[in-house]
Amino acid sequence: MQTHEPLMIREDPERRDITTRSFQVRAATVNEDERSVEATISTESPVEVYDWNRDRMIEEVLLGDAAAMPAQLPLLANHARYSLDSVLGSIRNIRLESGAMIGRLYFADDDDAMRAWSKVKAGHLTDVSVGYRVQEAVEIQPGDTAVVNGRQFKAGKRTLRVATKWTPKEGSLVPIGAD
Repeated sequence: MQTHEPLMIREDPERRDITTRSFQVRAATVNEDERSVEATISTESPVEVYDWNRDRMIEEVLLGDAAAMPAQLPLLANHARYSLDSVLGSIRNIRLESGAMIGRLYFADDDDAMRAWSKVKAGHLTDVSVGYRVQEAVEIQPGDTAVVNGRQFKAGKRTLRVATKWTPKEGSLVPIGAD
């Protein structure tokens, strides 16, 4: 009997301190020799996310220059962060390009990682999701406008959270991205 993993795993429902959002691989950057491909990890576009503390959907902007820029992030399968077997590789060469965080996904040399790499390079698996924590943010109520770090933001029908300090924790290959 074959079992299927859920799209997203939240092992501890009381610990909801990691938020996730989708990004996509850049297919034209595949490097077969390194088993790697570039991906956009985040942009400054507003994204609908679930606010676990308030039990509701909000819009969120992750300011690129407000991110703690790690040298490397783990590349996981489906945000499963409690098992070494879930590690498919790493994300390195992380940098900012016009407010977008870009990184290169490197795949390990084991069976699970090779299966995932095969699906990525063939174009069957394109969605990736970043897990992150927001340490500081400015919240703008629906319909209001505010200046944050010298830039103007306007909330739509939902609260808009502009992250002014955030930390990426991991990147995950997922079958269907959340946003």
